Amino acid sequence: MISRRDLAAVTGLVPLMRAGRAAGQPTPPQSAGGAAGTALPVPPSGRVGFQVLHDGDVIGTHELAFARLGEALVVTITIDIVVHMLRIPVYRYSHRATERWQGGRLMSIESRSDKDGSPREMHAVRGAEGLVVEGTNARRYVAPDSALPTTYWNRAMLQPQVISSEDGVLLPFAVTEGAIEPVAMASGQTQAARHVRVRGALNIDLWYDAAGQWAHLEFTKDNFAVVYQKL
Repeated sequence: MISRRDLAAVTGLVPLMRAGRAAGQPTPPQSAGGAAGTALPVPPSGRVGFQVLHDGDVIGTHELAFARLGEALVVTITIDIVVHMLRIPVYRYSHRATERWQGGRLMSIESRSDKDGSPREMHAVRGAEGLVVEGTNARRYVAPDSALPTTYWNRAMLQPQVISSEDGVLLPFAVTEGAIEPVAMASGQTQAARHVRVRGALNIDLWYDAAGQWAHLEFTKDNFAVVYQKL
């Protein structure tokens, strides 16, 4: 049976993302190349998704969609999680975010989350002074030049400091690269991916495939284990 403490641990799902909508109708990217997608690990299909599991049960999904809007690459992130106890929903988490990239640089991100009725948001826009961030738990600040949001699809975010895509807080990261390992996919198959351990404000394990694309995620908080399997 899932305890309230366990339910709170689901919120360790991290600074993941928020809501924002691009104006106009973007079109799916043809490849990872081009000005907006330079050096970015954009999947050829323009989409990537994960099923989120706890103790082998699916509790939600995490999906990303990539599209071009003029010279920009627009990344839309959607997370929906519901934890049940005796078939009754006892915890809900939702997250919506939109990133805009141009010339390989993050130009903006806007996100909104709801952790079981507790709303959070953040936004960041690049200007003359750099990437200016504000959020529910963060007063306006200019982010370090290398800092990126915790949206995980772009391995370049694994820096000593990262921006919570949930509330805008600047977080310390300690990153250790491990071995190439087989990771399980939702299909039951496995794929080889590089293990990267993140410790600090967030303690998570990430895996990236040979193309640099996000392949897997695991973390445990307060004895509540969460696993992402790629769809």
